[in-house]
Amino acid sequence: MKQTKMLTFLIIISFLSFLIFLTKSLINDKINSSSYIINNKTNYQVILKDNEYFQEETDYYVSKAIKEVLVNFNYELNNQNNKNILYSYTIDATLKGLTDNETKLVWLKKKNLEKENNLKDSKIKIEKNYPIDYDYYISYVKSFENTYNLKIDAFLEINLAIKSNDKKIDTDVKVTIPINDKVSEITINEDKEFLNDKKTNYDNVLTFIFLILFIILIIFRNKPQNILKEYQDSIIKLSKEPNLNNLNLIVLDNLKDLFQVMEDNNTLIFNYQNNYYCFINNTIYLYSS
Repeated sequence: MKQTKMLTFLIIISFLSFLIFLTKSLINDKINSSSYIINNKTNYQVILKDNEYFQEETDYYVSKAIKEVLVNFNYELNNQNNKNILYSYTIDATLKGLTDNETKLVWLKKKNLEKENNLKDSKIKIEKNYPIDYDYYISYVKSFENTYNLKIDAFLEINLAIKSNDKKIDTDVKVTIPINDKVSEITINEDKEFLNDKKTNYDNVLTFIFLILFIILIIFRNKPQNILKEYQDSIIKLSKEPNLNNLNLIVLDNLKDLFQVMEDNNTLIFNYQNNYYCFINNTIYLYSS
């Protein structure tokens, strides 16, 4: 009986999981019909001090040779359906000081470079340029270190944050500039909240759950059948339900246990419809599928 209840429960869970999976897929298909084309050309240019050693641009720069960093945000998002997008954006410069191999943030100084702009258009287009006075930030960080006698790893983050009425296109574009490293590597990261990116993980989880439950269902369904096939010569079918009056009734949850009782007592199993009986003296062992 418990096995039957468990089987019913698993069927319900599997069916609900499949419905969620199917509904989510349909919703995503509908949302994805409003497609977006992204063109992010955010970049930077390093202006070096006059020197006789460094002339060409590379991925790494000797910090003492840097005069200025020109950060250029060039971000564009087009809505293929030409529907207007309500969006806003801000640009901030955040100076961060970390210690213990960049594991502890001990200092943070934030400056707003571009106040919040609220716009409505069928596309998002942002083109902004910011010159970063590298020497100024080096001096500022050294002043902090001298004041508090604390060595830090300093980074300047120039961040473009885009928020919209369509949450799946919210984006952060971040340019990170090391300040007091001997050699600097400037990086650009884009953190997107696109629903398409999350869809894969969500649907994979549902698919995995559905497959696991489906396998369990097959096991539960086939296991009794396999046992019955194995012991078919020891099962006697009855034409009517046996009389259990004046007998001690023991209900078993597993068909395998019933056959174990049969083997231990060298007897037979009697079957009537979905009920299986094993008679031992004045005791009847019963399993119902």
